[in-house]
Amino acid sequence: MLLAGYGATLALVVAHPVGPRLFWTVIMPLVPAGIVLAGFHAWRRACPIAAVGALGARLHRGRRRVPARWRRLGLRASFAVLLTCLALRLVGTNGDPLALGVFLGGLGLAAFALNLLFGGRSFCHHACPVGVVERIYTDAAPAVARPERAASGCAPCTGCAKGCADLDRERAYERGLAGADRRLVFYAFPGLVFAFYAYYALRAGTWEAYFDGRWTEAPMSAELLLGPGFAFAPSVPALVAAPLTLLAGSALSALLFHGLERALARAVPDARRRRHRVLALASFAAFNTFYFFAGAPTLRLLPGASRVVAFAIPVIATVVLLRRLDRGARRAPEPAPRAERRRLPVLS
Repeated sequence: MLLAGYGATLALVVAHPVGPRLFWTVIMPLVPAGIVLAGFHAWRRACPIAAVGALGARLHRGRRRVPARWRRLGLRASFAVLLTCLALRLVGTNGDPLALGVFLGGLGLAAFALNLLFGGRSFCHHACPVGVVERIYTDAAPAVARPERAASGCAPCTGCAKGCADLDRERAYERGLAGADRRLVFYAFPGLVFAFYAYYALRAGTWEAYFDGRWTEAPMSAELLLGPGFAFAPSVPALVAAPLTLLAGSALSALLFHGLERALARAVPDARRRRHRVLALASFAAFNTFYFFAGAPTLRLLPGASRVVAFAIPVIATVVLLRRLDRGARRAPEPAPRAERRRLPVLS
């Protein structure tokens, strides 16, 4: 079923002129809300890219694992892939049906190939641009799945990820609170989201360049790729300006939330609890920023739709934030015994 949906989406974006508009302004805006409302494990089971990757995982043979250096990068590797994909959107694949189809097909092929090569959910953990967004929106949230539904379906465990959230999301989150990896990515994400949408205005000199939706009809061209990247600095090509904007937004956001974490040191002396709260706030900021823009070019064509979204999204985001803040940062549970871990199922 998931594979059929993936194939239908590819056919839609390639075969129909409005395919890119439907994909970017209707289908994709549903994804973050779906992740937040359904939860981590439900999305893992529903993701069509993961379904394609699972085919590769079933064919995996041998003991080859993700290289240690890559594994040490953790969420930073997936964040880099996400930033690259967003930059590619801005200068190429946004409005070109064929280019978008190749891009989406390439994600599926990458998922299949990496899981075939390294086993398990190697692509989801180390290279998926949606996977890092999923972690940002669900890691700080209370677990909602029943114990028997809270693990994945991969057996046996291939050890494709260190501190696997699929095996034990609570333990993986608690252990990650002390590290800089998670905080860097979570804190940078709100700025990345805002910078992506702001680039339309920076390049054209007006916000209407995004909200009118004409970008969903712009074919890939040398002008789109190498033309003036900034309205105020036309000598900078878009190929340079787009990633530069995304990097700058991410860096400023990371500095802002790191500063907030330090500023809260006196009010919240417990470092674990303080980090948990700032991580939750970063996720809250990113979610609301995304939905201020996402889908707007199409929603503005539907009477009343923008008002519904403007009401519903802050309500959902606030409820989730309050649940996360109430959850607190509990102490990490003790690791399961080695023999017990071998019996636990893991996502395929």
